[in-house]
Amino acid sequence: MLYLVRYGEIGLKSPQVRRRLRDRLVTNIQDSFLNEGVECLTSAEEGRVYVRSENHEVASHILSRTFGVVSFSAVEECSSSMEDIKKNVMEHFKDDLKEGVSFAIRARRTGTHPYSSQDLAVELGSAVMSAFEGLSVDLTEPDLEIFVEVRGKDVYLYREIIRGPAGLPLGSQGKVLGRVEDINDAVSCWLMMKRGCKVHFTHRNRDDLVKVLESWDPKPRSHQVHDYSEMDDLAKKLKVEGLVFGNDIDNLEFEKKEFLAIFFPVVGLSAEEISSLAERIGLEDDSH
Repeated sequence: MLYLVRYGEIGLKSPQVRRRLRDRLVTNIQDSFLNEGVECLTSAEEGRVYVRSENHEVASHILSRTFGVVSFSAVEECSSSMEDIKKNVMEHFKDDLKEGVSFAIRARRTGTHPYSSQDLAVELGSAVMSAFEGLSVDLTEPDLEIFVEVRGKDVYLYREIIRGPAGLPLGSQGKVLGRVEDINDAVSCWLMMKRGCKVHFTHRNRDDLVKVLESWDPKPRSHQVHDYSEMDDLAKKLKVEGLVFGNDIDNLEFEKKEFLAIFFPVVGLSAEEISSLAERIGLEDDSH
């Protein structure tokens, strides 16, 4: 099966930076598949990454947890000729186009073609209405959305858009050391990962939280310490660029070194926002 993977922020960078970030994204995807022992084939072009895998469950799990992925869809392919698109829409969606169902065609196009996106949506909609009885068009809240993405000579058909964590590819923005003592710390580390930082997790006895965070990193690194005052020496040894905390560090025997930045990613978030993020990450509330 082919998966069309969309990225967002990466596309806003300069061409050279964009290529570097996209290559990092592809590498992270490949590493995650390798960890699962599942084969995949990847390719990329401007604005999209393509992943082929025969294991839908594993592929969906990986892509939904890969930083840099805004969304992805399992797609069917066909050529960009209008007749071929019509034929494949009828074939791939025939089981969904039942009497009483409302539908909408969502068409978009990149490249040069003898039709516009609007032309494509109108013609496909008319063809579907003619071929199946008892259907209705609803562009606001349809029962079925048929997505048609034309990219050059290729067309991708799909019915679902699954979100990823977005952000920047993990490992593209430097290395930091994050404390993992509670939910706030864990969410802070995850937010730094989302910004592309490689986070080394340091904890005293929070394997439960660290294990969840490690599941978001194809090559995780964690370090258990007896006391968080050891973070200074550990940071120097690992040559990180900063430290990450969820709360203040006034109660720590900790001496900030000049070469280290200190980050508090959740400082501006409410308790409800932190709880919502923790649920998204897969962390269990440990406040009780």
